Amino acid sequence: MPSARVPAVLEERDGELGAAQRALATALSGRGQLIVAEGGIGAGKSALLAAVAGVGAAAGMQVSRAQATRLERDFGGAVLRALLYPLVTAVPAANAAGWLAGAASAAAPLFGDDPSVLAAVSRLRYDPDVGYGLRLLVRRICAQRPLLLVVDDLQRADLLSLAFLADLVACREEMPVAVAVAVQYETSAVEAEPVDEIVQAADVVLRPAPLSERAVADILRAAGRDPAEAPGLHRASRGNPLVLRSLVGTGGHPSGCPSPLRERLVQAFDALADEVRAYARALVLLPSGAGPATVAAVAGLDEVQSRFARRRLDRLGLLRAGLRGYAQVVVEDAMSPAELDEFHRRAAEALDAAGHPIDEVADECMAVSGAPPACAARVLPAAGRAALRAHDPRRAVRYLRRALIDCTDDGAERARLLARLAEAELRTDPVAAIRHVGRAARLMPDVRSRAAILSRLTPIALTGADDLFGLIDAAARALPATRESLPVDRELALRLEARRRFRDLDDGDALRDTLGRWAGYGALPPLDTEAERELVAVLLYAATLTVRTSGAQVAGLACRLLEQLPYRPLLAHTPAPLAVACALAAGETTDVADWLSTALLPGGRRPPDDVLLALIGRATLHWLRGNLAECRRDLLRATRLARGAGATLDPTGAIGLVSTALKVGDRRILDRVAEVWPDPTTATRPHLRLLAQTLRAALALDRGPTSTEWDDWEQCLAELERLGWRNPALLPVGSWSARALVTAGRSRRARQLMEREYDRATWWGCPIPIGRSLRILGRLTEGPAGVELLAQSVDVLTDAGNDAELARTLVEYGVRLRAAGRPDAPERLVRGMRLARRAGADRVADRAAALLGEPGRAGSPLTAAELKVARLSAGGSSNRQIAELLGVTRRAVEKNLTNCYRKLGVPGRAMLAGKLAELFPAVEPADDEALG
Repeated sequence: MPSARVPAVLEERDGELGAAQRALATALSGRGQLIVAEGGIGAGKSALLAAVAGVGAAAGMQVSRAQATRLERDFGGAVLRALLYPLVTAVPAANAAGWLAGAASAAAPLFGDDPSVLAAVSRLRYDPDVGYGLRLLVRRICAQRPLLLVVDDLQRADLLSLAFLADLVACREEMPVAVAVAVQYETSAVEAEPVDEIVQAADVVLRPAPLSERAVADILRAAGRDPAEAPGLHRASRGNPLVLRSLVGTGGHPSGCPSPLRERLVQAFDALADEVRAYARALVLLPSGAGPATVAAVAGLDEVQSRFARRRLDRLGLLRAGLRGYAQVVVEDAMSPAELDEFHRRAAEALDAAGHPIDEVADECMAVSGAPPACAARVLPAAGRAALRAHDPRRAVRYLRRALIDCTDDGAERARLLARLAEAELRTDPVAAIRHVGRAARLMPDVRSRAAILSRLTPIALTGADDLFGLIDAAARALPATRESLPVDRELALRLEARRRFRDLDDGDALRDTLGRWAGYGALPPLDTEAERELVAVLLYAATLTVRTSGAQVAGLACRLLEQLPYRPLLAHTPAPLAVACALAAGETTDVADWLSTALLPGGRRPPDDVLLALIGRATLHWLRGNLAECRRDLLRATRLARGAGATLDPTGAIGLVSTALKVGDRRILDRVAEVWPDPTTATRPHLRLLAQTLRAALALDRGPTSTEWDDWEQCLAELERLGWRNPALLPVGSWSARALVTAGRSRRARQLMEREYDRATWWGCPIPIGRSLRILGRLTEGPAGVELLAQSVDVLTDAGNDAELARTLVEYGVRLRAAGRPDAPERLVRGMRLARRAGADRVADRAAALLGEPGRAGSPLTAAELKVARLSAGGSSNRQIAELLGVTRRAVEKNLTNCYRKLGVPGRAMLAGKLAELFPAVEPADDEALG
């Protein structure tokens, strides 16, 4: 934004101007006045002084102004010459000669133009004769017309001028003169004494207060800017007029410290005494919580010196929040790299000694570019751990990388730092984390230390880390978990075993060995230690994939695990996703719902991997409960998060995502899921490659496969069999392919797959996969036997809690009963239609409605798109949510809703639900648990 021309800031100064006006009126009456404007840098003293000069001129006073500068400080009489010379030269020469006649002639050299005389005068100190002559001159000038002398930055005036002003102030009551000065304390104690002598005699002291937000808005209007920016600019400037003017002039977004603020701060710092400047550097560069003793220690000052410096800086305004940040920029720019390094080194040691928060000490250590402070080796790793506890992994990575740079040890100490760095990088850069764990393990001198390092990455985190498993296998061989093992060795051995077993999930032979290990554990495996919980979670997941244990046993053990695995960040790197996947496969919803509601609580910072796994789990939970609309919504959110992460998605998340998407059967969601793995051949792990191939084959079945695609599908089925991944609750391959097989004239193959799936579902023991298998078998079986299978499916699914699956079975059952001429067919169809409406299974509901002759997709006045939008809107979804769910624009949703209102004769959304209920009767919805 181009810089705006911003006028001098003079708002909310009516009180100060009123006091000055009264003082000037007193001076006009013949009794002189001293007006002093005090304040820190940028407080508005100069603008206020200019306004006072304007008031004096308007009252008929002669006004003469001078600006004191440090450059003229060694020129004696510079300020008094600037004040009086214009008055003397403005009148005819005869009048000027009369003013300087007699005793006033002692001051005449100050007003000449002879350079040699001026040079000599500039070296003079105050002389009583000169002082008397100057007073007499001022009295003669005032006799003609009352006088107002204005001096800005009085603290920078030369000593001769200060002496003159002090002398004039002392006898001001004898003449109609007013002296108005602005002062800002920035000098040493010795230099400040003459200034204090004048200021302490003040009749009126003006101390401009910070501007309010309302004043800032008025200034913005005057500058042609939007007053809505006032709150932000007020916060940034803290009401300091100079800071505000600088911000407005730079568009409100300055880089560093804007002019003219920078110029004023540079001048102020240059004018400071050495000890005050040292204290100021320490003050603005140290953290805001640094106490006076710490600041003094870094500045190298004793208690008396630091107290004086603090008073000076307080009067200067540098201790206030509005200026401190800008002062830091100016100070850093003025210091050389070597000075800054030395400062931050001393600051780190001082903050550490004073017991400041570890992150403040660490930040000072980080600022040192050369040799680190003595405390850095201890502070930086500790700060990294603290940042991890505060869920700030990026800060932890910064601290630990610097600690590694400074570390001179090439052994155990470097290994420990690498391991801590990997722990932080799990949230920001998992690939780097795996690499650093490998480097750390190789640096460790003994097997126990290597095992401890390797155990920092959980089984799920090691997905794809093939280069580490050589180290893991070697450590596992050296640390067997026997009864004679030390407790620490046994814990490490169990952790290593958990990682090896998880890796072996996609190795058929190794998986059989894992199942043998599971069989040896019994019904109640120990869950007392974290290592035991890790191993049991892996073994339980293997048993779930392969149906080696009943669903009831899995559900109980998975819930036991979840009780001891409360949500914590880095969910993807704990055993919890394995326990959640097992519980959901077993049909357990209540405990999982409670656990997932914590994992997805709003307001907290959740790593993307955590949110992805929790969304996949919640989508599966919604499907189990028959809530297809919520299931679709979570699947769409999960596919957006998972896009591009398919190459590293762990088995539990990958299987859950693909399985649930295929159960829902929404082609748009299936296409989105397929995008997670753009090319199956690029997947790093066999299970990911297999799932990608399975998904593509299933999509091909949906549109009618070619002979090559049939071969691909059969290859996928064979590979799943070889691995032993047979659980129909997770991978119901027969259900996915039955319809396509029948359409292709391969009914025998469809029956073969469904009979095998039914047998496995029966062994697993959970009602939903059993009921689904019975329904599809019933559809494949003609005559009364098929009807009986559908009746059994209804019985199994009635109490399963999944309205969508029960609705499908009821409609299929009603179709068969109707074909058989049974009078109870409509009852089944109506019940199935109502359940389908409640579950969001639109195609099932419309099929039943068409059979019953009620308005469905074919008989409704609404189009298919309008009907879908209307149902979602009536269910409470906002236009934005509907657009997101359907993958369309909000404008398209609004257009469809407008058509719905017109066709159905309702005025708006409030009556839409009632009208749809008339067209599509439904039972009262169940009280589903909210999941946050």
